[in-house]
Amino acid sequence: MIADMTEDRYSILVSGMPMGRLGATEEVAKGVVFLASDDASFVNGTELLMGRGYTAR
Repeated sequence: MIADMTEDRYSILVSGMPMGRLGATEEVAKGVVFLASDDASFVNGTELLMGRGYTAR
């Protein structure tokens, strides 16, 4: 979605984000791997928010 985005447009996109950047595919994948692992065996009925701090502002 952002492959052809100009630097100016990218700056506008991330200017309202607390982390000041977009998340990387690998960062989201780590959350998925955690939820699919035995480490999350006691996790249920909840969400793992991965919104770059947007909901925390």
